[in-house]
Formats: sequence, structure tokens, C-alpha cells
Amino acid sequence: MIAHLGGFVLAVVIPWVIRATVGRRSEFVRDQATEAMNFQLTAVVAFLISVVLWVIVIGLLLTVVVGIGALVLSVLAALAAHSGIRYRYPVCVRLIH
Repeated sequence: MIAHLGGFVLAVVIPWVIRATVGRRSEFVRDQATEAMNFQLTAVVAFLISVVLWVIVIGLLLTVVVGIGALVLSVLAALAAHSGIRYRYPVCVRLIH
């Protein structure tokens, strides 16, 4: 749960630390921390692209959409993980396995 919500504080750092420590003892925690890292990386790339698009007005709107979307999806993921359900983000590039 913390891995999913921790991304708003330090992007991929908190999920990475959780994966490296607690993830060694629990396959579920490792899986969810990896999923959180992949989503946070995807969200950071989407945010950077939207910032570049600020040159045209659409970037400002895209930044808001990315931020709200990332928040909502992270909360849903945290609630699912808290219930013991393996959550998969619907919009996520899975770079780390």
C-alpha cells in the first residue's frame, strides 16, 4: 500500500526501497512495489511530456489530467493492495520485471 502512495512523495524512490527491503521476504510486496515503480516511471514520463507541451496550451490541460489520473489510480491500487488483491495499472509501461 505504501509503495503505491509513496510515489507522490519521491516518485520511484519509495517503491524501490520497499522492493529492495520488504520485497525480499514477500512475493506480494515485491510484485506490488514493482508495479508501483513502473507506474510512477510512466507517470513521470507523461508529466515531462505534458510540461514540454506547455508551449501550446494543451500541455497545461494534459498536466492536470496526468496528475489527477495518477492520484486516482494510485489510491485505487493502494486500496486493492491493502485488501490483498494484486493490482495492475491500466495505463503502465512495465519496464522493470
